[in-house]
Amino acid sequence: MKYFFQILCCLILSYPASTFGQAKEIKLKNPSFEDSPRIGANDRIAPTGWFDCGKPGESAPDIHPGPSNEPFFEVTKESQDGNTYIGMVTRDNDTWESIAQRLPSALQSGKCYEFSIHLARSPIYNSYSRTSVQRVNFSDPIVLKIYGGNDYCNRKQLLAESDLVENYDWKKFNFRFEPNGDYNFITIEAYYKTPALFPYNGNVLVDNASNITVIPCDKPEVEDLMPAPEVTIIMPLTSGEEIDFDRFKLQASVLNIESKSGIKLFFNGQTKPFSFDKGKSRIAADVVLDEGKNVIKVEGRNGSGNDFDSSILIYVPKRIVVNIPPASPTEPLNKPTENLPEAFDEKIPAGSIVTLKNIVFPADSFNVAKSSLPILDDLSTYLNKYPDTAIEVGGHTNNLCDSEFCIYLSELRAKSVRDYLVRKGIAPQRLSYKGYGSASPITSNRTPNGRKKNQRVDIKVIKT
Repeated sequence: MKYFFQILCCLILSYPASTFGQAKEIKLKNPSFEDSPRIGANDRIAPTGWFDCGKPGESAPDIHPGPSNEPFFEVTKESQDGNTYIGMVTRDNDTWESIAQRLPSALQSGKCYEFSIHLARSPIYNSYSRTSVQRVNFSDPIVLKIYGGNDYCNRKQLLAESDLVENYDWKKFNFRFEPNGDYNFITIEAYYKTPALFPYNGNVLVDNASNITVIPCDKPEVEDLMPAPEVTIIMPLTSGEEIDFDRFKLQASVLNIESKSGIKLFFNGQTKPFSFDKGKSRIAADVVLDEGKNVIKVEGRNGSGNDFDSSILIYVPKRIVVNIPPASPTEPLNKPTENLPEAFDEKIPAGSIVTLKNIVFPADSFNVAKSSLPILDDLSTYLNKYPDTAIEVGGHTNNLCDSEFCIYLSELRAKSVRDYLVRKGIAPQRLSYKGYGSASPITSNRTPNGRKKNQRVDIKVIKT
């Protein structure tokens, strides 16, 4: 009898694990991409637990977030899970980034699996073009592909591909795998949205991958299941700051919600009407602020759960009556002044709008170039000379970006100018800022020169 059990044990050990079934979950190594933040180097070191599959001579994925005072490529997004995440790019020289790892147990032919991962797009990912060798923004949206294979970086079967990752906030992407072979390796790859006429510079941020879970093959596809709602207030971009205007246009993204009845907007504890654009998954509402603290909350609910986001606006009314000078017949009121240094020679009347000439930002960036600092120093000197003057810094773009990103970018640029003035010693309560996007051009956007003029920073004198 003992020989029978010895033979049976030998037979069991000699058969592959797949003969006797498989664990219900396959756990990835380092699914949240935890590692020391760093720029992907040409030595092709991937995050811990992963192997770099990029093209020879190109760098590995970057590990974010970098230092707050000088973030890598100006990518400032916080991680969705843990401390770090990776940024992957496609390039205009027809190269892209991908990473792989060996699975602890194989994906098996004839079985079905589900998997999720959190993806986002950074509005700013400044790096160098491989074709022009100029610093450009790798901001175009791309997709994430998932492959199964039998060696590192082996792309035997495309298991899944994401939709175009256009969202700036983290979003959970769900996938379903049906392998047509047994695969011991998995590869995740950043790639262009096809068909694409030319390779382009794009980015995708990747964090918090799930386990790979075995599911019944007759289970409805993951895409057909209603995912939990995702609510994000888009405007205002910041919360808790003082403002001096009493009307505000609220905008919020409400994903995975089919009808208006699944959404509620609360303003200072009371429900408030809003418009709902189902096609864009957006709501909007005009809000009239009360003096002091105003709490805005948006809630979304569906059969899979609920989500909410909130923001605080602190309205501080203007303390004096602003007397706007009448417009002259030849010079319309609030037309931006063309020569700011001369405007500094005397006090600027309340209601005037002045363009800050020579304020320069890199493409799609909100960091003020060093060459622009002298004029901001002149502005801080002027504000110190007239301590009762309060201004609004207004950011403007041309029309070469979608409206949401234009507003986002112009507000960040206006805030950068305001923050620099605060660092120069100007009291924050004297400085407000607002992003107007492309809504207020001062000339036509049909020519490069016109677009250059429209992409500007103005100051509006609120009181003197």
